Amino acid sequence: MKIILRAQLVTDWGDVTEVDIAEFSRPASALNATTLGLSLSDGKAVLAKLQQAVASAQAHELCELHRVCQRCHRWNPIKDYRPRNFETVFGTVHLRCPRIISCPCEPPLPRVADSAVGTPLARARYARMAVASSSVVRRSLLPPSCQYSSRISPSQRKIQSRAGFRVNGPP
Repeated sequence: MKIILRAQLVTDWGDVTEVDIAEFSRPASALNATTLGLSLSDGKAVLAKLQQAVASAQAHELCELHRVCQRCHRWNPIKDYRPRNFETVFGTVHLRCPRIISCPCEPPLPRVADSAVGTPLARARYARMAVASSSVVRRSLLPPSCQYSSRISPSQRKIQSRAGFRVNGPP
């Protein structure tokens, strides 16, 4: 007996894709109590392949939805693809995720007002941006109230740039 498992994946807009999941061969002459049905390793392999197929199809469908601009309904191009690994119950799923170029009609990201710098949330946001960027870009991202002066020591400057807020220097 030959067993072929296929999954038929249908998107929300009606596109149908068939994916071969697994193929088993169980000859009737070799059938006994130990070879009846699927083994545990066969079942795990089937579930891992099914998870990979379903996750890939879902990621592709989500990408297609996010490529359409919410404002002008233009189709945004893909910049490149990045590999992503997701740990699931049925094993690691390897996906090739696209980076989508923003539509020209979308405004740039808003800057947080300088008056909001005193809040802990704003300080944390600035700290994350400052650590992730280069020192030249870091100084331009921070509002004037957070930028360091030339009178402080290099170690204090380093702490200040990582923390995202002013460290009191020498008087």
